[in-house]
Amino acid sequence: MKLRKYWIFFIVIIIFFISYFFNKNDIKEYEYGLLYTSNSGSVLSLYDNHGNYLDEKKFNVSGLTFGSFMKNGKEVKNKLYYSAPVAGIKQQDFIVEIDKNNLSLKKINTTGIPPTFFSADEKYIYGGAASYSNSPIVKIDIETNEVVATSELEGQGVNMFDGGNELYVFTTNDESSSKSTTGNLYTLDKSSLKILNKIIVEDISFTKDIAKVNNYIYILVTYDGLDNMSNKVRRINLEDASIKDFDLPFKNLSKIHVNNDDIYIVESHLHREEVCNNIAKIDTKTEYIKYFNSEGNIISSIITDNKFISSDGEKVYIHNLSNFKLEKEFYVKQYGDKVFVSILKK
Repeated sequence: MKLRKYWIFFIVIIIFFISYFFNKNDIKEYEYGLLYTSNSGSVLSLYDNHGNYLDEKKFNVSGLTFGSFMKNGKEVKNKLYYSAPVAGIKQQDFIVEIDKNNLSLKKINTTGIPPTFFSADEKYIYGGAASYSNSPIVKIDIETNEVVATSELEGQGVNMFDGGNELYVFTTNDESSSKSTTGNLYTLDKSSLKILNKIIVEDISFTKDIAKVNNYIYILVTYDGLDNMSNKVRRINLEDASIKDFDLPFKNLSKIHVNNDDIYIVESHLHREEVCNNIAKIDTKTEYIKYFNSEGNIISSIITDNKFISSDGEKVYIHNLSNFKLEKEFYVKQYGDKVFVSILKK
């Protein structure tokens, strides 16, 4: 009888270690990950280079990007960052960090500020909360979780971009219903969060993304000053505040990918009610624009290894960036109780 118990115990231990090392191998060998969230948890499904499902990693965090103005998240080397200011009726004051190598998750507390817009570098998180009239910002040490600087800006903060030694923050002003809304492009010193410059931007009420190339800031005019959907990409010269608009043949402007001297403007619908798969490539030196269409609806996209990789949460599409030909596509596991957030590549 005792021998039988020992055998059962031994078999259980063997099964545990086989399962453990199998899961470790899946994490090590995964190539693509798709992140889903809900008000009661999140999950990352993992796939190999051929699109075969490997495993999933569950996270005890809810509402990733819910209530955030920035739906795309941020990637810094092997770390991914997402804000989650709201889950259900619960307000949350942290930024989520996911390590792509070991899939560990860390919450970086933003000390009472539910971050509706943010940025990150290798050492610090910069988080802001938006009201109609002002936007407090905190700088948090990622390792110690200590507040090292604070600031407050006029207007409702909607986006933030890390420009190296400076932070660029875009806020919108609370105008009366009869006036066209304007915005503010702030340049902040990253060390102290001191305001270095402010440029007034006319006729814009919301942007879903901003980016810096050389001495220009590119802003997606997702909605104009009268809250109408817009097709404009606005370029602002940081030296003289001059502005030039690029008109695209589509709206629903959602994401800017910077790739060398080119920027890729991606179409995606905020409420996912229609198929959006237009992409514009703007050569920032020549200002020449080329247009492409992706397969499927673009909800999340990345550019890496000369590939444009996108997903609608149902399939993954991989296009060659040089000619935009579809190289690969595969179906992914569905989560009926969760919302698709983003795709990642290890």
